Amino acid sequence: MNVLGIIAEYNPFHNGHKLQIEKLKKETNSDFCIVAMSGNFVQRGTPAILDKYTRCQMALSAGADLVIEIPTIFACSSAEYFAQSGVRTLLNTGVITHIGFGSECENISILKEIASILSDFSNVAEGSNEGKFDSKINFAVARENFIMNKFNFSKFNITKDELHSILNSSNNILAIEYIKCLIQSNSSVTPVALKRVGNDYNDEEITSSLASATSIRKLLNASNYCSSMLVETMPASSFHLIKENFDALVFDNDISQILLYRLLQVYHSRDSKTIFSVFADCTNDLSNKICNSLYNYESFDQFRLALKSKDITYSRISRVLLHILLDIRKEDYSLGIALNYSPYLRVLGFRKDSSKIFSFIKQNGAVPMITKMANSRKELSNDAFKILSKDIFAGDIYSQLSKKGEPISKNEFTQQIVII
Repeated sequence: MNVLGIIAEYNPFHNGHKLQIEKLKKETNSDFCIVAMSGNFVQRGTPAILDKYTRCQMALSAGADLVIEIPTIFACSSAEYFAQSGVRTLLNTGVITHIGFGSECENISILKEIASILSDFSNVAEGSNEGKFDSKINFAVARENFIMNKFNFSKFNITKDELHSILNSSNNILAIEYIKCLIQSNSSVTPVALKRVGNDYNDEEITSSLASATSIRKLLNASNYCSSMLVETMPASSFHLIKENFDALVFDNDISQILLYRLLQVYHSRDSKTIFSVFADCTNDLSNKICNSLYNYESFDQFRLALKSKDITYSRISRVLLHILLDIRKEDYSLGIALNYSPYLRVLGFRKDSSKIFSFIKQNGAVPMITKMANSRKELSNDAFKILSKDIFAGDIYSQLSKKGEPISKNEFTQQIVII
C-alpha cells in the first residue's frame, strides 16, 4: 500500500493544489492521500482566510482522504519548525510511504544534496558560540555561505547564481526543509518534488487559472462580493464554500484591535522593555522596539511595517506579533521540540470511502489520534495537552475574528470533524 503525505495550508484551496494532489497521487501510485494542514493561523504570521474546517472540506472535496492539523505553535513558525512539525505529523501516522511537495526546482537530487548539507549546518549552528548567529540576516548569509562552500557544483552542473536562486525560492525553501527532516529522522519515506506551474507563489495578480493563493486573497480582500474571476482559479467545491462563507472571511488587518489590546496588556505588566522577548522568536531588541513604537500603533499592517528593519524580516515580525496574540512562548517551542514536534494527530476530517485508513493508523501510529476533543485530556500526557491547549485557544481567537461580533456558536469541543 502506498500512502502519499502532503504538507499544506490551502489558504485557500485552488486549482494548483488540486493539480498537485492528482499528479502526486498518480506519480506515487498512492492508495490514499493524507494532508498535514495548518490550522486557523498560518506560517507567514497571519490568520488564515477561512477557518480550518472549511479549508479541510475543500481539500477532501478535491482528492485528499484525511486531513490532520499541524500544531498551532509550529504552524505559524519559521520554515524549519513548520517543516519539522508537518513532516513528523505525517511520519507519526506510521503509514506514509511518500511525501510530495511543489518546488521551483524539480531536480530532487539537488534538493537532497542541499538538505544534507543543511543537516550538517544545523549541527554547526547548534554547537556555535551563543550569539554567533544572533541576526536573522547574518544567520541566512552564514547558512548560504556554508552551502556554497560544501555544494558539489561540478556534479550537478549548475552555477553559484543558479544555486542562490534555488536557495531563495519560496517553495524550494520548504521542500529542502522537508527533505532535511526526513534525513534527520532516518526515514525511509520517499520525497517527491513536483515542478510548480502557473503563477509564482508570491504573485499578487491573477493572470491564469493556476493563480497563487496570494493573488486570490488579494482579490477577495478588495471585493465586497465573491468575484466571478475566482471561478476559473479553483475547483467548484472551493468556490461554493467561499461564497457560502464570504461574510466569515478573515484578512490580516482583522486582528488589529485584538492584537493592540494584547500588546497593551503585556506592555503594562512589564518590569522592563524586554518583556515581549518571552514570546517565541522575539529578541530583546525587537521587544524594545515594540515598547517604543506601541503608542504609534494604527493597525497590524502598519505596525509590522514600522517594526521592520534590515536585520529582521517582515514575515518574522508578523510571526512574533501573532505569537504575542496567541500567547506562544519560547518555553512552548522548547516543549514542542522535546515532544518531537508532533505529540498527537488531530483529525480535522476524512472521506467516508477512505475510513479504513484509520485502522491502519491505529495499528501503526506513534502518537494518540484525536477525533473527539472531549476525550483529549485523558488520551494525552500533561505536556502534550499543553501543546493542544494552544490549538484550542487559537480556535477561540479565530472564532472572534470570523464571527465579527456575532455570537460564537461552536468551539473546539463542540465542532464536529468534517466527513464527506
